[in-house]
Amino acid sequence: MTVNLLRPPTFALVASLALLSVGVITGGLLTVFQDSIYAAARREIIKRPEVHRFAGTEIIDQARTHGIKVIGCTLTPFEGANSFREEGETMRQAVNRWIRTSGAYDGVVDFDAAVRDPANPRRIKAAFDPGDHLHPNDAGYRAMAEAIDLRLFRR
Repeated sequence: MTVNLLRPPTFALVASLALLSVGVITGGLLTVFQDSIYAAARREIIKRPEVHRFAGTEIIDQARTHGIKVIGCTLTPFEGANSFREEGETMRQAVNRWIRTSGAYDGVVDFDAAVRDPANPRRIKAAFDPGDHLHPNDAGYRAMAEAIDLRLFRR
C-alpha cells in the first residue's frame, strides 16, 4: 500500500509541528494547537519529540481531552552531521528511550530503528544518507513511512 504522508488532513499536524520544532512558533502553543488541530477534527496526532521542549506532555493531555490519539516518533540518528555533539546524542538516546517506554503515547513509530545503521546506530544507514548525515534521502523517507503501522490509526 502506498501512503501519501502529505495528504490533508491525515498528517496536517506534521507541518505545524515542524514549525514548532525549529522555533517558528513559540508562544501560545496550545492556542495554535487547538485552532489548527481541533478545527480540522483530527483524531490522531504524530507528535515530533522536538516539541517536548516547548510543551512537554501538556499537548498529549490536551489532545486526549478532545478524543485525539497521540503517536510519538523517535528521533533519527545524526552522527557525522555538522550539528552533531555528544550531548545531543545523549539527549537523543534519552528522548527515544522515554518515547518507547514511558507509556505516554497511544502508539509509537520508531523512525530511529527504521533508518539507523545496524553497525553504528548513531548514524543513518548509508543507503538512506544523502550525504549530510542528518536528513534521510527518498529511500530513507520511504523506510520511515513503511515503519508506520497503519493500525495505529484505527479507532
